[in-house]
Amino acid sequence: MITIDGLITGIDTETIIDGLLEIQKNQIDRLQLRRQGIEAKQTAYESVEVQLVSLKSIADRLSRPQANVFQSRNVEVSEENAVFAIANTNASTGTYQIHIDSLARAHQVASTGFSETHSEITQGTLDIQVGDGDLKTITVDSSNNSLQSFVDAINNVKAGVTATLVNDGSASGTPHRILLTANKTGEANQITITNNLAASTGSATQPDFDFDNPVQSADDAQVRLGTGPGALTVQSASNEVKSLIQGVTLNLLAADSDQEVQIRVNPNTEPATTAINDLVDSYNAIMDFVDDLVRFNPETDQAGLLIGDRTVTDIQNEIRSAILDVVPEVGTSANRLSVLGISINNRSRLTINATRLEEVLAGRVDGITESDLQNLFAYNHLSTNPSAPTGIGTRLSQLIDGFTNIESGELGSVKESLLDQLTSLDNSIDRQQRIFDNQQQDLIAQFVALESSISELQTTSSFLSSQLSNLGKIGK
Repeated sequence: MITIDGLITGIDTETIIDGLLEIQKNQIDRLQLRRQGIEAKQTAYESVEVQLVSLKSIADRLSRPQANVFQSRNVEVSEENAVFAIANTNASTGTYQIHIDSLARAHQVASTGFSETHSEITQGTLDIQVGDGDLKTITVDSSNNSLQSFVDAINNVKAGVTATLVNDGSASGTPHRILLTANKTGEANQITITNNLAASTGSATQPDFDFDNPVQSADDAQVRLGTGPGALTVQSASNEVKSLIQGVTLNLLAADSDQEVQIRVNPNTEPATTAINDLVDSYNAIMDFVDDLVRFNPETDQAGLLIGDRTVTDIQNEIRSAILDVVPEVGTSANRLSVLGISINNRSRLTINATRLEEVLAGRVDGITESDLQNLFAYNHLSTNPSAPTGIGTRLSQLIDGFTNIESGELGSVKESLLDQLTSLDNSIDRQQRIFDNQQQDLIAQFVALESSISELQTTSSFLSSQLSNLGKIGK
């Protein structure tokens, strides 16, 4: 504010104006405080929503139909140098004995030797095919008739074979050879060549490949399952064997027909244990947070931001019911969280008996199967009937979707209402501020006019006094 403290009158005009405007300023301050309160509520509701979304993501992990946490597997291998194994959710737990008789190998053939990597070769064409793949033709002319250029040309046609120059270290004077390697292993992926390059003449030599004496033959892997007379034998063009044990992929590393390798598929309880602990922690965090929002704290003598607000308490109660209610139509041995060792304390918070949880997840409790656990969290998840019974995870997820729906959800409606209130308050604050500013300017103008008037009066008074004084001197 412009300071106009009376230069003429000596009046503290700034204090007077502030006093006259105090009522108006207090009204603006009250509106600002109301706005801060609404913003605090807005933040509180947003925090509730964030925690609910976090709980939903955990519920979705527990109720996911594919790659379900209760179907996770790990694999133990007795001879890790022989095979690496992984299992997916389709694998049945159990122990299997295998023998790796042979590994799959890629066909390799070498050419006759050349004296230099840039030795000249004859011109013409050469056809290459791997297994039943596409036949590719390499054309050799004066632009690419060196040994290295020929290797590059083979690789460029992408015939399913890789050409490499190797040095056999021989003292024959022709140590440089072309090595052809099929890109895929297996007996069916043999390399075949139709050599239409011209015969050797002068300094140009025709590359000739020795298929009768391959560097490495094209072989399938062979694995036996079992140790008895009825052992099963499987052939595989690849060292990655997926067909032998359902849900188990074997990556063969070394062959030894006399070595027995034990493959043990076990339940992997870690994903489910983590998800269930996360569920309990997230649930308890929401309960604590809502309690702080809606209750009076005698220790701090402070009321919660949302005390008396039914929206969040209703959400709290519905979440509690979704977690604790039984799952209809699921057997009583596994139709509620308590079967996992989860109980509720006197503060309505969940606690976990870790030993019981591990026993159930590891399949060591009679009458509770993996299927039971999946149904506990995702029963009837594929049903299109909205009134069909659902597992704990599914109903939690659906419930939270409803709460957070922008158009129809409880939180969406409250947040929209708070936003409307903020808009209305902002308009009121702007209006009151304009009134305040106008009144302030009017008062300043009035006091400026007062100072001006008094200044003029003082000037007139001084003039009259001077004139009267002069008149007195004339009369003497």
